[in-house]
Amino acid sequence: MYVVAVHGYPLDHRLYGPLASLAREGRLGSGVEVFAPDLRGRGNSPRKAESIHPMPLFAKDLAEDIRAALPESEPFVLMGLSMGGYIVLEFLASEARAFGSRLAGVCLSGSRASADTEAGRNGREEAARDIESRGIAAALETMMPRLLPARRQNSNEADITRKMILDTPPPTAAADQRGMAVRREHFDTLEALRVPFLVIGGESDPLIPATELEAMMEAAAYAPYSRLLTLPAVGHLAPLEAPEEVAKALAELIQKGRSLA
Repeated sequence: MYVVAVHGYPLDHRLYGPLASLAREGRLGSGVEVFAPDLRGRGNSPRKAESIHPMPLFAKDLAEDIRAALPESEPFVLMGLSMGGYIVLEFLASEARAFGSRLAGVCLSGSRASADTEAGRNGREEAARDIESRGIAAALETMMPRLLPARRQNSNEADITRKMILDTPPPTAAADQRGMAVRREHFDTLEALRVPFLVIGGESDPLIPATELEAMMEAAAYAPYSRLLTLPAVGHLAPLEAPEEVAKALAELIQKGRSLA
């Protein structure tokens, strides 16, 4: 069993380093591994950045990565944080059918199924232009207070987050912003979900209000198992800030998925 973990903006696979370590200790269940690919235009990805990164493009990339990296017929749980959650939702809508019963569960952390408002789209375009003008420092300045609570700004988690942001090429970050701006709503995708479902949110997350998490839970009413885990004193990056709590919830999700196989 694999957890296919998709990172958010403007981050990379290092977001899931603590979770991967816990998996190696058996904390996600027997034989569970974490596969956390880098999205195009950064890190270890062989794919170049485009001028815009729409979610269907990322979902197609993810499907190719799964086929290349996971043993054929091996089951997997999909996990996505923030933009990674948007990619997971698009994967469910456009790519998951080709994998049949291999999909054993879905976890969305610090994410939402709603599309951007007009104001949100305008804000993303402004952010993209700011990055193109001032470089990745513009994203660092804007995102650090949003990704981690004030109490964690001088922590090891903050050091890792800063490195991930600063290592993201500016054209990649700008393309991510423009891709997120045009994503579609996915409540219908959640209504069709028929595998175990886990939603994770941080009480100190300024980006995703509780109402967004609750709306996803309500939409996924036909999932055979669903749970909303809200973590106190945690911000936007739950797998990095609270990996043990996330691992425990994922282990339960995986167990449910295996029991339904």
